[in-house]
Amino acid sequence: MVTRSCLVALVLLVGCGDDGTGGAGGSGGSPPTSGGGGEGGISEGGAAPTDLTVLAWNLEQFPKTDETISLVEQILDEVRPDVVGLEEIGEEADWQTLVGALDDYEGVLAMSGDGFSRVAMLYRPDRVQVSDAKMAFADDSYAFPRPMLTVHVQLNDAPEENFLYGVVHLKAQLDQESEDRRRSACIKLDQWINEQQQAGVEDEIVVTGDFNDELTDPQQWNVFGPLLQSADGGFLTLAPEQAGEFTYIPFESFIDHVLVRGGDLFQRSGAEVVKLDEDFASYESLVSDHRPVLATIVFPPR
Repeated sequence: MVTRSCLVALVLLVGCGDDGTGGAGGSGGSPPTSGGGGEGGISEGGAAPTDLTVLAWNLEQFPKTDETISLVEQILDEVRPDVVGLEEIGEEADWQTLVGALDDYEGVLAMSGDGFSRVAMLYRPDRVQVSDAKMAFADDSYAFPRPMLTVHVQLNDAPEENFLYGVVHLKAQLDQESEDRRRSACIKLDQWINEQQQAGVEDEIVVTGDFNDELTDPQQWNVFGPLLQSADGGFLTLAPEQAGEFTYIPFESFIDHVLVRGGDLFQRSGAEVVKLDEDFASYESLVSDHRPVLATIVFPPR
């Protein structure tokens, strides 16, 4: 078995998946098979060749227990999303262990921030190419206590289909200052998206992560501002939140989101909550107190 890793721009760690065929262990129970979303759902092994599945997942102080890495490996082997945005990744060594255990994934870990809780992404190189990894808002710890990880994603089976992808983890807590910091982050994220589009960097942009707030809050408390008012897209997670779904298990609140901007992606795509805790009794204690969100990004006919 060969595990490969290298540093990108001194701030991003790229870990490459295990070339072997090792199995998954763990005694916490068998996680379920999950999928669906978008137009026509997901077949085993991922989306249609010209669609893309993206999983948004807060892994709560990863690894939460000694069994967590093995269980996350099992879940990803079942769901098999093309791209995975992750939050609360702890030690670099644990991240390398996870990436090394995943036969079909490579990964990028953001190395700055508070030194503990980091954002990261996994992707399937058989499905997509990932390049130009950067961190946005690295000098703005007020709005972004964890810098946003951004990469360029291109589909292997349809190279003309590509987009800019970001992973965020906004400020937690319910106090006024924390709310103000999330509001500032949403304003700046909207400005950043507009700047990327206007500069011709990319028209189609997908951002996933733990926004630590609900889209359906009343206007006087709603932090999302311009992100809810854009003419070229919005949150795929708004519909499931309005339907009563939730992602944060302890409070049954919907705080993990998928934002899609540009082109026709928003109108064609969809998202659903993967309720791992309902079928996997030990999920919250062994893996995370967040349910992941699975989005299917459906590209328009060319």
